[in-house]
Amino acid sequence: MMDEYIYQLIRAIVMLGAVIVVMVLILYGMRFLMWRSGGRKDSVLPVKVITTAFLGQKKNIAVVDVAGEVLILGITPTTITRLGRIENKEVLERIKEMHRHRVKTFSELLGEGLRGMGFLQSR
Repeated sequence: MMDEYIYQLIRAIVMLGAVIVVMVLILYGMRFLMWRSGGRKDSVLPVKVITTAFLGQKKNIAVVDVAGEVLILGITPTTITRLGRIENKEVLERIKEMHRHRVKTFSELLGEGLRGMGFLQSR
């Protein structure tokens, strides 16, 4: 009877290990495909989100740097509207400073952890 339990335990551990190995192989396969398709770590995108603010259900405002021009965008599920642009460097620095000192979201903390372990590319 005890041998049956030990056999089942070992079998479960081996199967769990097999599932983890398959998941890791899929992850590295996807990273390889992304790298081959142009998602290299050294690529620099001309768009950088400086900060976002939640306004309501599915409504956000984002401050975005697009090739050196800082835009304020209104974002809904169906449209992106340019609300204005920031030309004053002092205002831009204040916004960046406020963004640096805010509390990080769970997704940002998770992303940092995964990047630290090498699962995601650094920004």
